[in-house]
Amino acid sequence: MVNFSWRPAQLGCVIRGFQRTSKFSRGLLLSLLLFGPLPAYADDLTWSSYSYPKFSEAIIATGPDALVYTDDKAPLYVFTRFVIEGSSTEQWTESLELLNTQRKNEPKNVKAWYDRFKAEGAEHCQSDWQVLSESRKTLMFERRSGDCPPFAAQHALYRVLYGKNEVFVFTATRIGEMDAATREGWLGLLRSAEIKR
Repeated sequence: MVNFSWRPAQLGCVIRGFQRTSKFSRGLLLSLLLFGPLPAYADDLTWSSYSYPKFSEAIIATGPDALVYTDDKAPLYVFTRFVIEGSSTEQWTESLELLNTQRKNEPKNVKAWYDRFKAEGAEHCQSDWQVLSESRKTLMFERRSGDCPPFAAQHALYRVLYGKNEVFVFTATRIGEMDAATREGWLGLLRSAEIKR
């Protein structure tokens, strides 16, 4: 199992849980982490890949060759795409995306965020939506979309988490339809995410 601690202000993820301190492991940690002080306003997001080992295999086992794309427009947002299956960060069939924004720039709660996102999505593509779980600070939902050029049909699972100062949005997407095992694996990973202060 590998646990991830995401600190967007540092533009990287710290990987915990390595049992060995090989040169490869140290190199991977250095390649994924930009060192620097963590601002006092930052929320600390953690999650585990235990329920979906394919994520760890794609990101950790491939080391420096992992397909990871980051668009850093801090303080507005930081967007990262982890490619699980694909030939590049633009040509993929399965990915996990993580968007981090400042809470002050988002709707006041997760339900309002979901309503806005769904309305914007409906303008571009016909989709089937299903809320899977909801609480005061987090919402998980599923979206199945047909072909909407230039996008192919997709099956996506989302989890939105509201922290004290930041909002995190996970999107696990498969081009086409996810099989049951893939869906359950992604749901487990998304459920494991939590914000710590």
